[in-house]
Amino acid sequence: MHRSNSPGLLIVAFFFTLTVALGLFSDGVYHDDDLTHYLFARWASAFPAYPLHIWGRPGLTIPLAAVAWIGDSQMGWHACRILSATATALSTILAIRLARRLGVQHLAWIALVAFLQPLYTILAYTTLTENFCALYLVAACVYLVEKRLLIASAIFSLVLVTRHEAIVFLPIWCIALLVACKSWRNLATTIALSLWAPILHNIAFWLVFGE
Repeated sequence: MHRSNSPGLLIVAFFFTLTVALGLFSDGVYHDDDLTHYLFARWASAFPAYPLHIWGRPGLTIPLAAVAWIGDSQMGWHACRILSATATALSTILAIRLARRLGVQHLAWIALVAFLQPLYTILAYTTLTENFCALYLVAACVYLVEKRLLIASAIFSLVLVTRHEAIVFLPIWCIALLVACKSWRNLATTIALSLWAPILHNIAFWLVFGE
């Protein structure tokens, strides 16, 4: 572990503990979308087509479903909130890694500025799409900067099946690949790989619902 990362990681650990605690002590809901995403994840095992539903974003519903079934509905929700807090913490750690790759100094500020944004910290203990969308996007950017383009593109594809609005990142991502790729063949491969998740999602949707 890079020694310059240590203060930033301590800040991440503090805010991770804080967001987990806030989630555990909360008995309410941020808004209806928060509750809806959780319920789709909890019922996904009983209704396997739920991840294909408009509310069942695969990039969110599938990882949440891994813990949403635990205990009663309240316990399952707390488990999902802990997972969301974990995703936010990992996003921040990856942001620190990305900043270091880009030559940014004083890396602890990356974590501090991230968590001092009220919405960033509040959403960390919800079951909304933003947390996992951010995780996939930052991870893709890290691998892009590290010139690991195939992994970067495969991860970026998950962004597109996690939050519908994330489609706005696609042209920007393609421009980044255009700059990074050394050949047209490599560019075509990475762009195709960037679309694997929505393509698979649409094929599955057609097979299940016939439309």
